[in-house]
Amino acid sequence: MENQLNRRKFILTSATALTGISAMGFPSQAGRTRSSSDSPLKVGLIGCGSRGIGLAMILKELPEYELIACCDIIPEHLKRGLEYAQGKAKGYGNYE
Repeated sequence: MENQLNRRKFILTSATALTGISAMGFPSQAGRTRSSSDSPLKVGLIGCGSRGIGLAMILKELPEYELIACCDIIPEHLKRGLEYAQGKAKGYGNYE
């Protein structure tokens, strides 16, 4: 039970951070200038259920972020998460 609580805290913290980044705008709008040669920030998604897919949908629309890894213990959720990564991500069945 303790592991689930830690995992949930991690997911909540990650979701909150991503929401904050999205609300602030792109890093270029936050004072950092980006050139066209800058690579996107690489992001991994742990948990590809309904909330995780919501985050994947947001990431898909943000060109400065690239979803490169998805993780879920439920194969159907993992498959769906990988679909949002458009074939660019690796899939994992364990977040460790």
